[in-house]
Amino acid sequence: MENYIVKRDGDRDLKFTGTVIADVSSHSYRGPNQNRWSEITVYRTQGGKYVVSTIGRTCWQGEHDRHGATLCDTPEAVVDALRQEEDGYLSWLAKTALDELQQDAAFTDVTAETID
Repeated sequence: MENYIVKRDGDRDLKFTGTVIADVSSHSYRGPNQNRWSEITVYRTQGGKYVVSTIGRTCWQGEHDRHGATLCDTPEAVVDALRQEEDGYLSWLAKTALDELQQDAAFTDVTAETID
């Protein structure tokens, strides 16, 4: 486990000990000349909680990176934190994070909706 400080715009940063369990970026999908992209990192804390970090990166002069993070108690709350606030939509990058999370036993039952 490592020590992390995750930045949050408009709130105190989150400081914890944990492990990265998913880390995805849209930068590699749009090419090396991309001047704006998104990153999602999901951590499991030493205490068993989860942190979902989102960063909107920019290389534009006069703009700054946007940092957000949500503390979650359960894998289901992680899925909710990955949804877009305005409409509950899971973006392709969020779905890519879910694909990585499927490798973790705690997320096996929440990364896909099960129907009868």
